[in-house]
Amino acid sequence: MRYSLTTLLLAIGSSAATAASLAPNDLSISASLGLWLTNAANNYAGGTWSDSSGNGNDATTLGTVNVNAPVTYNSPSLDLATASADHNTSSVAFAGNTDDMLVANDIFGGAGVNELTVFVAYHLTTAAGNPNLTRPAGIGSVAGTQSNPGDHFNLANDPSVRKDNGQIGSGSYSGSVTAGTPLIRIARMDAGGIDEWFNSNLTMNSVLSNAGAQFTTSSDDFFMGDLRGGSTAVPGFGTATSLSEFNISQVIVYNSALTDQQISDINEFMVSENVPEPGSTVLLGLASLGILRRRR
Repeated sequence: MRYSLTTLLLAIGSSAATAASLAPNDLSISASLGLWLTNAANNYAGGTWSDSSGNGNDATTLGTVNVNAPVTYNSPSLDLATASADHNTSSVAFAGNTDDMLVANDIFGGAGVNELTVFVAYHLTTAAGNPNLTRPAGIGSVAGTQSNPGDHFNLANDPSVRKDNGQIGSGSYSGSVTAGTPLIRIARMDAGGIDEWFNSNLTMNSVLSNAGAQFTTSSDDFFMGDLRGGSTAVPGFGTATSLSEFNISQVIVYNSALTDQQISDINEFMVSENVPEPGSTVLLGLASLGILRRRR
């Protein structure tokens, strides 16, 4: 097939006009990247999800902790046929109990974080009990093991941001996302409060803007599992149980408040096939090849 130079130049202009794609470990943001869990088929085995950020912050099974009584958390399982919003074809599947959990400890050196940006791609398979008590991923600590129950930033199955002593932006988020819907959750914390987006249809939707300025996050341990339901008392629910099942296909955590544009570009990377679009260099190379062919 032969391409005219005009066609290739038009393609260059078209490519430049599309949304940018920013890799999570791009040099422009890599200094604040602490955790990147992805491609579970190749990176998850034996209860360890290897960190792709280059920082060695692998997520491992939590083991036994004292949550009102000694509780041993087990390893979730690998799912090779996952439904995903980020085009991962594998994920880590958390069973319908409160005993599956992974943790990546001290991803920013244990100093705590004042700014934070979190991307999580996941979906609920089933939800039982009170599904809003299911917190698939969070930064802080397991509720029953921490000294300050407010020092926990986590993600619930509805499009809201929560911490252990209550939800941030109470009543200001949209309705629940139904079980089985692949979802990308994006949350940013800074001095202005919490901003959040979710993406269940390849389009980012704003959920919260500067909501919940009264946050505290003193640690930088990242947990995945049923963080609250069934294992410890839940404010307003006693020891209510949330036997939900969910799969997580990707987690990205930064200790900085990324800009709206950077967040949008990383979202574009996640919903793409993770293959860079042809850049101008490649297209110009093809154009040059086309010119050489025409001169032969």
